[in-house]
Amino acid sequence: MPNPKKLDISPSISILVAGVTIAGAILITHFFPSGAPVVKGDAQNTEPTMQQQMSPTLYAALAKQFGVDTTKYASCVDNKTYQAKIDAETAEAQKAGGQGTPFTVVLDTKTNKMLPISGALPYEQLKAAIASVNTQGTAVTIRKPSDTDHIIGSPTAPIVLVEYSDFQCPYCQMIHPDLQKIVSESNGQIAWVYRNFPLYQIHPQATPAANAAECIAEQLGNTGFWKFANTIFEG
Repeated sequence: MPNPKKLDISPSISILVAGVTIAGAILITHFFPSGAPVVKGDAQNTEPTMQQQMSPTLYAALAKQFGVDTTKYASCVDNKTYQAKIDAETAEAQKAGGQGTPFTVVLDTKTNKMLPISGALPYEQLKAAIASVNTQGTAVTIRKPSDTDHIIGSPTAPIVLVEYSDFQCPYCQMIHPDLQKIVSESNGQIAWVYRNFPLYQIHPQATPAANAAECIAEQLGNTGFWKFANTIFEG
C-alpha cells in the first residue's frame, strides 16, 4: 500500500488531475460518442455496454423492468422534477473543488474532516487516501450525509465516501467496482453516497440519466436508485 503521506492532494493538484480527467473524457467522447470501447483480452468486444446504449428509451425500459408506474415515471422525467436537486448537487461539488468526475470526498464523521479525491484512483490508492483523511483532511464543507441521500450503508458510519458522479462518465464506470469492493469489505465501517454531477457539456446523456435515476428512486427508493446505477455502470 502506498505511503498515505504521498497522497497530499492539494487544490492545485486536484485541479490538474481534474483537467486531465476532463481532457481524457473529451477525447473519449470525440472518438467514442457513447463511451470507451470494451476490450476483453486481445480482442475488442463488439457487444455494447449499457453505458454505450444510454438514451431516454433505455431509461424508460429499465424503469418498466424495475416495476415503476410508467405513467408517473414519464411525468416525472418530462417535468424534470429533480433538475433543481441535480443542479444543487452539481454546485455543491464545484464549491468543494470538483472540476470533473468522479469527484469523491472521503468524509470522517467522527472528526468532521474531509479529503477530496479527483479522478478514478486505483483501488489501493483509494484505500490509502481513506486511511490518510485524519492526517491530510480539512474541515468539512460539503453537506453531511443523511437518510435522504442515495446511500449504501449508514450516514453515521465512521467513514462516508461521497461520490459526485456522472452516469455517462467512463471514469465513473471504472471506479464503481472499486468503491463497491471497499464498502463491502469494510463491515459497515465505510458507507457510500452518490450525488449527481453530470458533465453535460461533454456527456449529453448525463443529465437525462440523472433525472431518470431520481424519478425511479421517487417510486422505488434507495434500492431502485442503486439498481439503476449498477445496471448502467456494470451492464
